Amino acid sequence: MSPETFLPGASTPADPVALHADALLQDRRLDWLRPRARRRAFVLATLASIVGVTTACLLDRSWLVVVMLVPAFGAWWGLQRVVRGIADLPDAYVDERMRQVRNGYYRKAYVLLAGLTAVVLLGLYLAVDARRVQLALQARHLHALFWAVELLALTLPSMLVAWNEPEV
Repeated sequence: MSPETFLPGASTPADPVALHADALLQDRRLDWLRPRARRRAFVLATLASIVGVTTACLLDRSWLVVVMLVPAFGAWWGLQRVVRGIADLPDAYVDERMRQVRNGYYRKAYVLLAGLTAVVLLGLYLAVDARRVQLALQARHLHALFWAVELLALTLPSMLVAWNEPEV
């Protein structure tokens, strides 16, 4: 950004975060994806891309992991724009209602993520401890777990906003 960049009506140069926040909040290019039914379909497509990455890891196909990461990160990027960045904008750039909505969904997202992680870890612990299941953890299992947790951590708050909010 050049120092001459100003927000409309501002008397001082705008910082890049303010410009980005304004661009997200005023963006109309993805209005066709903002009706609730389409947002929900987009959330399901995002989940499908996460499952695709995880499956590619479990199949131990490195080329397929790279191919599946493209739509997964594309879905993350698109989801940010569809919900206007509500889940990621700093407090200074959202109003009180949006802040409360965001914080509530962050709480729900991380409770879900922590619960899912606890179930997976408990299952692995019991399987190894009981020695009933011959489970030899390999790199592909850890890659699948890493990408599933990473992509869910990135997208879950925005997915909850997109799925639950009547309007964004």
